[in-house]
Amino acid sequence: MLRIALFFGVLGLLISCQSSQASEHSSAQVIDSSSQVSSTDLAIDTTPIPVQDSVAWLLRQRMSYFGTSGEQKPCDVLPSHELGMLQEGDILLRKGYGAVSDFIALYLDEEYTITHCGFVLLNGYDEPHILHTASSDEVDGMYAEPISDFVTASQEKTLAAVRLKKGTATQQKKVLQEAKRLLAKKVPFDMAFDDYDTTKMYCAEMMRYVFMEVYKEDLLDDRAQEYGLDVIHMSNFFNPERFEIIFNHNAK
Repeated sequence: MLRIALFFGVLGLLISCQSSQASEHSSAQVIDSSSQVSSTDLAIDTTPIPVQDSVAWLLRQRMSYFGTSGEQKPCDVLPSHELGMLQEGDILLRKGYGAVSDFIALYLDEEYTITHCGFVLLNGYDEPHILHTASSDEVDGMYAEPISDFVTASQEKTLAAVRLKKGTATQQKKVLQEAKRLLAKKVPFDMAFDDYDTTKMYCAEMMRYVFMEVYKEDLLDDRAQEYGLDVIHMSNFFNPERFEIIFNHNAK
């Protein structure tokens, strides 16, 4: 009950802020165009905003109404022996900092507070890289970054690495090829978290898509379907029938 109350409290506040912004914008339009048209001539759309669209707006705003700061916060650490365990195509998981990550963790309400994932790339790099998709002031969509940067953005004791058990070496290679194809296409981040629209993708949606392309099977089929949303559970990556856990700091 507390989780439900918190979820709707956060969502309600942000939707309220959205409505306030929309009203301010409409007022600005009236003032700016007063010499041409009166406020009574303006058509105001009062159609209720779907929950999915409201959440998308909320995430686009980066939860700015909560005043998240840019101060350096303690991050998780990836010891050298765990770094040496990683193979090409492994999946690195984490919970990031910021209200967006907190919102996702609150909504999913899982045993491990994982909110983000990416593929490990070793070949062709001096330092391992993570291929993933994200939205920030610097990037919007698919990109590869040094693993050190990915780790720095993780909360303490949230890193985990898993390896897909399914498929041949050729199929596993095709998974990364498909992910790199999306990188080359510069597929943007999906702020609506709608994995039925593949023109934009969030992190788990991207992985589900490439797995479907290669294996013709939904390997991330457990979903969270509450409050008008329908998204992929991050707990899919801890399904022992499909993934091998390489390490998990959440379990310490």
